[in-house]
Amino acid sequence: MENRFMFEEELRNNGIEYFTDVEKQIGVSDSIRYYLKEADREIIDEIIVKNGIDSGIESTGINRYEISLKPVRALILSLVILVLIVIGVSIIFSD
Repeated sequence: MENRFMFEEELRNNGIEYFTDVEKQIGVSDSIRYYLKEADREIIDEIIVKNGIDSGIESTGINRYEISLKPVRALILSLVILVLIVIGVSIIFSD
């Protein structure tokens, strides 16, 4: 998620127009798909390298970059497990 915000901010700062169809993606995806203009490819590549953003590029005639959301999912899962452990321990020791 942090990569998403950083990437979108860099796109805006560099005046790059983009489109994302995150709302239309079916199911739970590990990435966000961005559609960008071919003319902006060099600047976008610089942004990705400069910020160390984990991205995959798929060529379909339209530039499409995907930003990984796996670290966010791992963090959320860890927090849920931690909360469940705390609740379990509090139930055990409350008697």
